[in-house]
Amino acid sequence: MVQFVALLVAFSQIQNVLAAQTKISTKVYQAIVNESGLISSLQIGGCEVLREPIQFCVGANWKLERAEWRNGEKELLVNLFSERGKGQLLYRFEDNRIAITMTHQLGGFQSWQIRFSDEVVAIEDLQCRDVDGAEAIQYVERGQIRPTPLVLLNRIQRLRLFLRNGSSLLFWHDGWGAPFNLDEIGSLRDFTYRRNLLESGKPMTIYFALERVSGSKLQPAPAFIPYGNAFANLFYTGEPIHFTLRFTDATVERLRVSKRWLVRYEVTDFWKQTVAKGETVFNTDEAIGRKSVKVSFALNRTGWFAVMFSLQPATEIKPKMLPSQFLTRFAVVNRHPEFPERPELEQDVSDYGFSALLGLKCIRESVDMSRVFPERGRANWHSLDEFVERVASESKRWGVSWVFQANNRPRWCSEDEYEQIAFELVSRYKGKVQVWEVENEPNFSFSPQDYVAKVLLPFIRGAKRADPKAQIIAPACVSLPHTFRFIEAIIAANALELLDGISTHTYVGPQEPWELFGNPQYLARLKQMVGEKPLWQTEQGYNWSNDPKQRHARYVVRQFLLANAHGIPNERHYYFYPVHHGFEPWYLVESGSSEGLNGTLEPAAVALRIMNEQIAGRKVGELTQPIFGVYALSFHGSKDDLVAMWTLDFPVTLTLSGRVLGAVDFMGNEIALNPFAKTHRITVNGYPIYLRLPKVEKIFAAPRVRSKARNEVECREKRHSATASWLTTNYALSIVSPRLGTNVALSSSGAKAKASSHVAAHPPEHVIDGIWSGSAYDPPVAQDLPARTFWEDATEGALPQKPDWLEIVFPELRTIAAIIVLMPLPNIDATPRDFSVQVLTAQGWRQIASVKGNTDWVRLFMLNPIKVKGIRIVITKINDGWHLDGKWMFMVGENFTRYTNLRTKIIEVMAFAP
Repeated sequence: MVQFVALLVAFSQIQNVLAAQTKISTKVYQAIVNESGLISSLQIGGCEVLREPIQFCVGANWKLERAEWRNGEKELLVNLFSERGKGQLLYRFEDNRIAITMTHQLGGFQSWQIRFSDEVVAIEDLQCRDVDGAEAIQYVERGQIRPTPLVLLNRIQRLRLFLRNGSSLLFWHDGWGAPFNLDEIGSLRDFTYRRNLLESGKPMTIYFALERVSGSKLQPAPAFIPYGNAFANLFYTGEPIHFTLRFTDATVERLRVSKRWLVRYEVTDFWKQTVAKGETVFNTDEAIGRKSVKVSFALNRTGWFAVMFSLQPATEIKPKMLPSQFLTRFAVVNRHPEFPERPELEQDVSDYGFSALLGLKCIRESVDMSRVFPERGRANWHSLDEFVERVASESKRWGVSWVFQANNRPRWCSEDEYEQIAFELVSRYKGKVQVWEVENEPNFSFSPQDYVAKVLLPFIRGAKRADPKAQIIAPACVSLPHTFRFIEAIIAANALELLDGISTHTYVGPQEPWELFGNPQYLARLKQMVGEKPLWQTEQGYNWSNDPKQRHARYVVRQFLLANAHGIPNERHYYFYPVHHGFEPWYLVESGSSEGLNGTLEPAAVALRIMNEQIAGRKVGELTQPIFGVYALSFHGSKDDLVAMWTLDFPVTLTLSGRVLGAVDFMGNEIALNPFAKTHRITVNGYPIYLRLPKVEKIFAAPRVRSKARNEVECREKRHSATASWLTTNYALSIVSPRLGTNVALSSSGAKAKASSHVAAHPPEHVIDGIWSGSAYDPPVAQDLPARTFWEDATEGALPQKPDWLEIVFPELRTIAAIIVLMPLPNIDATPRDFSVQVLTAQGWRQIASVKGNTDWVRLFMLNPIKVKGIRIVITKINDGWHLDGKWMFMVGENFTRYTNLRTKIIEVMAFAP
């Protein structure tokens, strides 16, 4: 029961008491709200949690307007005002928890801040950043930091605080975000936690909850930060992995509590498997003199790795000390003649250097023309001269080409004046700039016709007058569907022939791969529209903030492979923000910590380096689908060939016939096989693998399909439709098993669909229309590239006692060997989480598979060939959009907001004949 030191019986008394502070006591904590209405103290067993009052709207000079107790004196409502506007704090005091809801009317985004006191001896980060589904609120018991936190921890939301008296409490806050991007969850530096508030009028709540009361005292541990003894923690195969654990000036003296110390390390790979562990003991005097200790170990493999270092006294001490821990990352790659040598340890390296290290060959530099030419008759040439000189030098140094993007045409100028600007610009930098791009994503600021008339044509005229050899590319629209609209306007104005290349920003939907979003077929359509004009990808990143690093890595690599297959080589492909200029989750290189650049390459960057090591010096060949959902992209070399293989994120074991000289996995490690064997069993999934083959004319022979339907051979692969080619072409590989034939679950083949219910726009027939790939958010203009279709149930939720179901019935008995279910990714859509797959045989409905806890978007079910009359999917639990069962995504408070309608969705159901 909460007891109040001062009883507040009237409004006037409330104001007086707050003027003299208000103390709230329970059996486990004591809190003080000061005269300004801000909580200024929180004590657990006499230990102070706060160093100073919590700051609400940092910088606001708050004054108390009024305060009142509510709900039987369990809630204190405080109204504040300042010269900038009003604010409100609602305190809820429970027996072992305090909740503080903050709302402001100051406009825009404000921020709040907490400084923890020195009585907080350790802080454990409970945020897990790489689980499938979210980094926002999935928790792990072993955190990243266990000593005094000295590292800038971004994007965290929940902490465990350890007090000097041995007690611990949890701290967290409501998360929030838009459906696509999660905005600044929060950051911790030293003892200070800070993050943005919501906009005006939107409440956010922070929580303190007592976890444990203890009388066993703790003392703070010596904090350390590990630094790899190689640039960006980037090691080469065969090198020992060296780390130096550096102790900070503030904590090095803490080592004196023990004469000897024990360091343990555990290394996990990209797949989260332990690959190395060990320990070492060091003497205190030596470590204090150097302010560091060295740890080394061997690791004979490539890839991205995490290593948890844990430091504790080698002998028992009192008071007790928690282990001091730090989780850091490192990368191991091969030395390769196609890549520059790793820079020196302390060398300052630009985006161009990092891009070269990864095998990326193109960077776009966007220049704000309205700043260079702010008004008529004035140009800021000096700063632009320095910029172009620096960029041109870096480009030449690292062998990475660059594109000058002339962005934000000045509003003051006419078409003739902009033509003159382009003339002066290109004249000045002729020889230093080879490629010019006209505007950035003009679909946000111009109609297609205005863009062509007012921006593109004037720039082309001026640029070509200055340098007839200048390469001009456009229109750089975000997404290919928007690019189509602008290309149509360019063609209508007879401007296509004036362009030297076509640029686009091939973004996808939230968390989606290129295959699902439809970018491969969109690029094929774009090539049809522009003929022989080279395609450029001048902006693209992959990550919607809440993605795990594994998904980020595989989708980025597949993006580059598919771009190569559709005419965009690395020399014309820019990955948005390789290092540090924009959206943190999109980066390919870690930012490091408050103590400097002690991070390494992100998993996506390591995977790109591995990919580029494999394809270096080879010419891209043909992209095929030997069976549905299995992709094979060939690369031809002077001595041997290579095929990159992956699936639509489902695992399948293939038996391949043909000679394979060698194979490596997604992280570049050897896959065991016999190079002299005639057949090979290889498991393929959403992570590309690389098979080295003898030189051949074509890589894969498409399996023949027996069927009466005229178009079934064509739908396997049009390139192999002629029977003669099967006999004459020199193929490297063919699939022995599985031999999937035609999808018979199509309305065009007579199948019918029905469901538990449906909304009018998304009937069950959509799951058998064959349209599974394409944008569902930005429907394309081209009529023969329709928007993605799907079934959506009409009721919210699904329960075992009231499941959602989808049924497909065939016009006659069909023999099937596989079923594929395609769903949206569980990010902003409700998707099946627990479901069963049933088939209708002569004996009735029979369950052939049951799935629990699904978060994938494609599921493959292999069957012994069976004759069936129909298929049924029965869904008993859904992934409810942003927050799996109310705890997956952003909202962890009591009043979280939903970003989905909670209605089950399925994109397509397929049934394949053997």
